[in-house]
Amino acid sequence: MKGVFNGNCIVTGGTSSYAPHIVRALADAGEQVVVTYRRSYRVPQILSDIEGSNLRAARCDVMLLPEILKVIRDHGVESIVHAVDIVRPPINQPSIYEAMQTKVVGTINLMEAASLGSVKRVTFISSGAIRVIGSPREFHMGTEQENVHIFSGTDSHPAGKKCGEIISLLYGAAYGISVRIVRPGHSWGPYVQENKRVTSE
Repeated sequence: MKGVFNGNCIVTGGTSSYAPHIVRALADAGEQVVVTYRRSYRVPQILSDIEGSNLRAARCDVMLLPEILKVIRDHGVESIVHAVDIVRPPINQPSIYEAMQTKVVGTINLMEAASLGSVKRVTFISSGAIRVIGSPREFHMGTEQENVHIFSGTDSHPAGKKCGEIISLLYGAAYGISVRIVRPGHSWGPYVQENKRVTSE
């Protein structure tokens, strides 16, 4: 991974399930990582050894374009891993409107800030649920690049993530930003256990 993410790197969604894995991998490769959070934040215990050296935290709401741009400029950011999502316990699921605002508008703001801040690379953390095949509750969406299967039902997560993929690639093509899409499956282990009750905003 060394040399892929040159300069300081933002990892958005500092308390998500995936962020600590990403942060650790980048820090171990010698990168300087800035983890962003919207509301409350704590460095997971398993990452406490790198806090203050390779790891810093910055408040940043992806719904506010000026905040994203400020973090990019204040920290000399050249690459972003966009892992922000909106997660609630099942008893209090976000509305489709709330979820899609974060996934879609948040990604638009992030990519706009990346273009204005001369960020060279964005890695968009999507969802493995986009390629669920064989479920009776799914719809098919064809694109020029691939045939995409998105699990539907009442879960807005994969649909919002696919929108984020398209937005990221559109901005990348328009502004010369290298964009990579990652569709991870389920995560597990100590990072997830520490963050399972915390939103990934």
